[in-house]
Amino acid sequence: MMGFVLLSHQNGPQTRRLVECLNRAYETPPIVCHHDISQSPRPALPPNVRFVDSLQTRWGHFSLVEATLRALAMYASISDREWVTLLSGADYPVAPAREVCRQLARDEADVFTEIRRVDPMTGVDQWTKLRADRYWGTRMWIGHILRGLRPRAQKSIGFRRYGTIFDERFRCYAGSQWFTANRRAVSALLTGAARFPALARRYRWVFCADESYVQTVLGNTDGVRISPELHRYQIWKPAPINLRREHLPSMLASDAWFARKVDGSDMELLDALDQNARAATNK
Repeated sequence: MMGFVLLSHQNGPQTRRLVECLNRAYETPPIVCHHDISQSPRPALPPNVRFVDSLQTRWGHFSLVEATLRALAMYASISDREWVTLLSGADYPVAPAREVCRQLARDEADVFTEIRRVDPMTGVDQWTKLRADRYWGTRMWIGHILRGLRPRAQKSIGFRRYGTIFDERFRCYAGSQWFTANRRAVSALLTGAARFPALARRYRWVFCADESYVQTVLGNTDGVRISPELHRYQIWKPAPINLRREHLPSMLASDAWFARKVDGSDMELLDALDQNARAATNK
């Protein structure tokens, strides 16, 4: 029922352990991996993993969207499973696979992802203001051109740009980079560039396009049912922290299907998550 797309750029042993866990829990599912070989060598992974041609990616850059779509296109061409989940190499399963599949069959949604409307005309909270500045077109960010520049320098190197591609007919949305989607939603994403060419052109010049492109394509596609439940366990302070053994009780008590970012050096945590998956499978 479920397959996976992985985005990775480092830590081969942790990615391999993730794949081995997915293989046990989801019965050797189809997996497509985009690994950025400019940052580390391609990891040795089990034979059910297919690698897509590598792009050079950078944090906060549109190349992350391109890598995701490239891997999704390969996945759609090789898999007959209904659902696909986008993971990073630092993610790990939390819920038993059969519970995830039960919820997917029960809930009437085509995609599960964090999504919120971004409209500076109606949104007055800080979350909306920040994303309206990124995506609506009042500012272009050129930090991704200058390697090593961090987002805190965003305002100092941006320059004003007036006009926007968004209105009541074409709305802006944002949320999380990560999602679980069925074939209908994947098809919408893969045709998004052809249906909304101005979006891809503009988002090459905005910061964190990966936190808005998917939501904006899906939010403007008729017939795609979106659940705002991401089903990912993560802790922000203010960025995602590395999850360790002390976080396990709250992970298991949550409604999360997967956790990020898992500390791959915490063998006790990984062993406990593996044991939970095996116990659930053997019931």
